[in-house]
Amino acid sequence: MASFTSRRSPTFGATLHDDAHGAFMTLPPYARTREGEVHQLGSGPNVVRADLCVMKGSLMESQRQDERKTTMPVIRITCPEKALTAEQKAQLAPLLTDGVMGQEIDPVTDAGRDITALMFNEIADHNCFIGGRPVDKPKHPGDTFWLVEIMVAAGFFDQARREAVQAAMKRAFVTVLGDDGSMIEHDGVRVSPAYFVRLYTLIIEIPEGNWGVGGRTVSAVEIGEIAGTDQNRQRFAELQENTAKLKATRVS
Repeated sequence: MASFTSRRSPTFGATLHDDAHGAFMTLPPYARTREGEVHQLGSGPNVVRADLCVMKGSLMESQRQDERKTTMPVIRITCPEKALTAEQKAQLAPLLTDGVMGQEIDPVTDAGRDITALMFNEIADHNCFIGGRPVDKPKHPGDTFWLVEIMVAAGFFDQARREAVQAAMKRAFVTVLGDDGSMIEHDGVRVSPAYFVRLYTLIIEIPEGNWGVGGRTVSAVEIGEIAGTDQNRQRFAELQENTAKLKATRVS
């Protein structure tokens, strides 16, 4: 039986290599890959570079870390521009911060302080009014006011803790502004020092599912884990229970 032997001449090999190379070079640019690139089938002209994948992963990790730097609570003090000196504001800030965080974390942690934002919103005197009169032309000399707004995720406070926050705000102001011994009594309620009649504290509790950071919703329990509330088992269990009740009562 005759045998058949295939022999390739050098010329044939060179021709085959040239043809293959020419065929590759005629492919559309997006069908070719270079070192460090991975072509994804079905992705059309998109080419995924390995170094970009690493960069994207790093950015995602950075975003996750940023989300753990959430700011909560937020404390805003609005007052006439001359109601507090720069020194008084510097003294008030840490006292107000600890006064609020003390009812969220026991004991207060540096992590809890670090996620608390506090700002003074000072309004020009001629834009602030008491009894319909601007504070730069007051009916009573020295008349002024302070509005303290505390924005916190619902679930952290019950009524006892709200009362404790109110008392902490009073202590902070009297520590910085002092007690001049003055007193006002109205309908059987005594206010001392008298300037406390112009200290308004609003605790604004943000419903569960409405606090967000980094473009996503953050629950009160997550915030508690970031701030260190979970270091106290009893306090963290209280937060978890309150948050579960709030979730159960939501319409949607």
